[in-house]
Amino acid sequence: MSVSDDSVVSGAQAAKQLIRLRHRKLRDGIATALREERNRALHRYAALLPAYLQSRTVMLYASFGSEVNTWPLIDDCLARGVRTVLPRVDKKEGKLVLYQIPDSEELRPGPFGILEPDSRADMLVLPAEIDFVFVPGLAFDRTGARVGYGRGFYDRLLAGCHAVSAGLCYREQLAHGIPCEPHDRRVRIIITDEGVIDCHGHEKD
Repeated sequence: MSVSDDSVVSGAQAAKQLIRLRHRKLRDGIATALREERNRALHRYAALLPAYLQSRTVMLYASFGSEVNTWPLIDDCLARGVRTVLPRVDKKEGKLVLYQIPDSEELRPGPFGILEPDSRADMLVLPAEIDFVFVPGLAFDRTGARVGYGRGFYDRLLAGCHAVSAGLCYREQLAHGIPCEPHDRRVRIIITDEGVIDCHGHEKD
């Protein structure tokens, strides 16, 4: 990599860090009652997506803090008999390991305090088996670029996964012109409390 390439990467990382800080603050600032109302809207839009409804294996994540509430979606998948998958962090390998969950009661806090499934070999799921994956993030733009928490777990996961990927965020988390580095992976669609965004630039009501 040349000096100029190093400068581009450094500039992209700096820009993403600013976006990360700004949009985390915006997300954290949403009032509780408004957040609950917007979560309900998000869930309605998600529940109407044909790609989601037709998927046999769906990967979600256990939301925490001010993130979009994913628990109703987890419960929906379990209730419909969908193979419901959550990630477990492997800090040593720097990746997410996926496991099917039989219910939402047996999850335990992982290295970052996020609830995770048990590492049961008989419940292990390969990334290639996923049909639809919900992706967390602090900011997204309409091309599908995202800013996560900076550890690269989902970029590495999506690189080996052919599932339909859907970012979940509130309207405040939509950004403009998020820089993309070679390792970054875009999501195909974004679900907000205002609708579903096709990341080719077409918004669906």
